[in-house]
Amino acid sequence: MIVQKGWFLKNVEGTKLSTNLYGENDTPDEIYSFHKRLKVTKEYSALLDEINELCSKYNRAECYALKGTLCKKMSQAEDAYLNYNKAIFCNSDNAAYYSILGREYFRGGKFYESIEILSYLIEHKNLRNYEYYVSYREFRLIAACCVGNWEIAKGDIQYLPTDFVIYTKPINGIITKEILLEAIEDKNILEIKT
Repeated sequence: MIVQKGWFLKNVEGTKLSTNLYGENDTPDEIYSFHKRLKVTKEYSALLDEINELCSKYNRAECYALKGTLCKKMSQAEDAYLNYNKAIFCNSDNAAYYSILGREYFRGGKFYESIEILSYLIEHKNLRNYEYYVSYREFRLIAACCVGNWEIAKGDIQYLPTDFVIYTKPINGIITKEILLEAIEDKNILEIKT
């Protein structure tokens, strides 16, 4: 997650999500209520039946994204990826779901998958909420440095501010723009600890 104060919002100033959860239109209250409870509870297994019912009842992208988040919180990474993919299948024109899946692939150390899904997001400017979610480019940049894809890394580095700092798994420590520039120039794969 980017922690540099104000960087994310600065780049999307004036841009708002369409409406409701994940920028979807008219998210049913039941789904929105589930989202709020998921944010505050630690009793994840108690919510599993409820989200399964919501997925069956509504078959909406928001449901599958929430189920993915629930699976992630329950340390079921593969189920989380599967549900984030289902969200994309339900609504393939919303940038939110590509960014969530790309970020989670990155956090799970699946750098090639992260690059692939975030590349799709970045290249498809016609996606709803594109301007809001395209700022996830930094995950693609770091993933590219992790696997030695210097072409993508060189293209993405220009979008980062000078004082860019990231603290996130699987990277143990601080990654700055200077470290990334050095890795790109020297074609050195970043040390990743998972």
